[in-house]
Amino acid sequence: MLSEHLIRIILVILPALSVLGTKAEESLNHKNLSSWHDCSEEVGIDNPVLIFTDVYSDPPVVTKDSGQTVYKTITYNPSEDDGEKVLHEIKADFTQYYRLMDKFWMPFLYAPNLNMCKEHDNLCPLKPNDPTKVATDHPPLNKLTPYGLYRSKQVFKDALTGNKIGCVDMQFLYCETEQDENSDKCSSLLFEAGEEISYLRTG
Repeated sequence: MLSEHLIRIILVILPALSVLGTKAEESLNHKNLSSWHDCSEEVGIDNPVLIFTDVYSDPPVVTKDSGQTVYKTITYNPSEDDGEKVLHEIKADFTQYYRLMDKFWMPFLYAPNLNMCKEHDNLCPLKPNDPTKVATDHPPLNKLTPYGLYRSKQVFKDALTGNKIGCVDMQFLYCETEQDENSDKCSSLLFEAGEEISYLRTG
């Protein structure tokens, strides 16, 4: 759990600071938002060996009372040099963002070196070419959490070498209720009326 690790809170006073992020962060807007993507190239991973598929949220729209479970299928595809190497320890750096005024991705939390093997007891040791489905349960958000669009960028690392081995970037919408996803209770600060966004699908 995050409480067991060093968590650094990043407070951004000037929204303009957010534009210093990656090209992917700069290019995302309300017309081309996607629910998740592989972000390996964005963080300098030329040949990722962790492949992410079937990434989704249940429920697809998070509400004030719902909580959330995020599912990911992770496949380890080692390079020829690694052969049949097994991953025994995996860590990840998490960065959380909030979409501010439909213009900027504002980082508000950075949690480095999270132990993924401890978080997911079925993940390690991770054998080559063996798709493994993991789930992360989140309780309902604090009542003071603002409604809107959130992102979680997760950079996975081989804990023994420190090398980055994969990256996944996910988005979810937080509303008062699922019926409010197009109302001012959820998205008035984020989207123009009538615009559509895609969510992490369910199942």
